[in-house]
Amino acid sequence: MLEKMFFSWIFLGFAISSIKADCILPLPRFRFFNPLIFSSEGNLLKTDSFDEHDLSITVPVNKEVTLSCAPNYFKTPSLNDSKTLTATCKSGEIFEVDGVDKNWLLDLGCEVRPVEEVIKSIPGCPDEATSVEFGYENPIKSKTQLIGEACYSEKEGRTIFVHTKFIKNGNEKYAELDTENVNYLAQKHPESQYKINFLVASRMDALNERLERQLSTKKVPFLAPRHFIDLPIWQNGQLYSTLKLGWNYAISNGFDYLANYDLILKDIMGFSELKNFDLYMGTHSKLSLKTKEEDVVDIYVLPNEQKYPVPKYLWIVVTTESGKGAGFLISNNIDAKPDDVAATAPCESKCAQMTWMSNLLNGNAYKNPTNGYVYCCEINKLMRVVTEMPSLEGRYTLLAGRTTHRQFGDI
Repeated sequence: MLEKMFFSWIFLGFAISSIKADCILPLPRFRFFNPLIFSSEGNLLKTDSFDEHDLSITVPVNKEVTLSCAPNYFKTPSLNDSKTLTATCKSGEIFEVDGVDKNWLLDLGCEVRPVEEVIKSIPGCPDEATSVEFGYENPIKSKTQLIGEACYSEKEGRTIFVHTKFIKNGNEKYAELDTENVNYLAQKHPESQYKINFLVASRMDALNERLERQLSTKKVPFLAPRHFIDLPIWQNGQLYSTLKLGWNYAISNGFDYLANYDLILKDIMGFSELKNFDLYMGTHSKLSLKTKEEDVVDIYVLPNEQKYPVPKYLWIVVTTESGKGAGFLISNNIDAKPDDVAATAPCESKCAQMTWMSNLLNGNAYKNPTNGYVYCCEINKLMRVVTEMPSLEGRYTLLAGRTTHRQFGDI
């Protein structure tokens, strides 16, 4: 009896050791440009979460996928003449490529990020500003998928606006601004020095010292970079390298990084009745604060050069193909009194009518200056105030409450 049990345990041990686990692939934020992972149908695999600090992708064992660094190349010397590879998950972080085992982190990184941007003229961007389109190559479908465009001033040091478009397919929303030929992203790229200079200038210790001198006080605001577009907007963590693009930074005021800005985007992306829609966002005007002597000064990250202005407002606009839309102006003055902010409204605020904004309306969050006081505006009225916004053709009716009958279809 004991002998049978002994051999049963040995057999069970061999059986367990022969079971291969799925490939769970980490996406480190630093020192690793991950290739994009496509299914055999040409779809980007979804990440397990949208948390940029804990990103991973699960590929089932024995599943064949396409790894793509295009328009760039793989970094490993034995693979650096390849832009794309066919790989099969073996287990853990090991893939089989052309009959050879390859480690995800050690062997399959790209030399440069696979989400690229190219310099292109875009409507509404001033001639003296830099304008780019950004996206990725899809090697399965032999096309370039553009997911957005951006306009920013390298001279002033600020992003003017960002634009993307979402297509709804079933319950999923995909960023699909436009499609181009497969080599589209091999064109001229913007200089990376702009982002480097901005991040160096935004270092907290030096920034606080400059603010103390400018405002003549040790009590200075907490200013820090935040993203215009974060991963929950893209609905796919594989696009995390967009977080590193130079235009995707704005200076927020306060420890909560303007939480209402994120609530607006969360409500927009969660509004099930939105089918195909455009999303615009950007900055407007300069934040002014009082010095210890009661003088009012415009706030810059580099005040002597008057570069990298801290915006007075961030703004978001959503439009639909059916001519509905809404505009949101988010105040970056977190110390303002609610009555004072309401008294300087750029439009008749329609927040209360927009019942689909469940997160923004919860507890009247939109009225809290600490999180960024929000004005909800009709688009045509907001365009008169926010001159940085690209001109939108036609007139838009307010994207207000939910439709009550589903037979009328998506908005």
